[in-house]
Amino acid sequence: MDPAHRLIPVLEADPDLAAALDEAERIQAGHAALAPALHVECGAWHPPTHAEPGHMGFLVLGGLLTRSVSVARGRGVELLAAGDVIRPWVTVGDEAPSDLEAEWTVIEPAAFASLDGEFAQRVARWHAISTAIMDRLTMRARWLALDLALSHVRRLDDRLMLLFWQLGRRWGRVSPDGVIIPFNLQHNLLAALIGAQRPSVTTALGGLRDEGLLVRRADGSWLLPSGRAATVLGNIDFTSPALVVA
Repeated sequence: MDPAHRLIPVLEADPDLAAALDEAERIQAGHAALAPALHVECGAWHPPTHAEPGHMGFLVLGGLLTRSVSVARGRGVELLAAGDVIRPWVTVGDEAPSDLEAEWTVIEPAAFASLDGEFAQRVARWHAISTAIMDRLTMRARWLALDLALSHVRRLDDRLMLLFWQLGRRWGRVSPDGVIIPFNLQHNLLAALIGAQRPSVTTALGGLRDEGLLVRRADGSWLLPSGRAATVLGNIDFTSPALVVA
């Protein structure tokens, strides 16, 4: 077998997929839940446009990537990292109002488990695993809905705080100083995620740092200091959701 496509134990890489199983079931399922590994380096990524019947998708195990879609002069960007399940071959197709070409970019080297048809057969007896994978797809849609709502918040600094709260909930880790968001997110990417212009985002980030609400760490990651973010989020005005593109 090609080393680049070696089989890996999926439940060791992502134990939460087996959260609904008892200990004996987790052990049995762990031996069976093997899937090909896929590693992608930084840069543009062209994922498969077709998949065999029964393929459940790619489970992101590590790294950071984006999926962006442009329409007219607008662009929407989705951030993806560990725990997300993607099915790149599922598209809107001919029903789209205009050409919607998704672009995938790997920002930090990414690792995936390919949940192919053989994997699906191996875990078929443990329905809770399939349900957990479906839940991941559903949660991705829920986070995207929050992204959409976030882009309609009037104040740019509020949008940024909501975005970092979301990133902290999804991928943050707790430290004595607060919640660390372990990604080196550049200003242009942050701007694309909240529907703003980069210079305005740079200015707003400076203000948040000056207030001690957000810290850029030496390694490029971000810190939400303990206690401060919750206070700010509680004070956001959600009564005026007019869209302002800064």
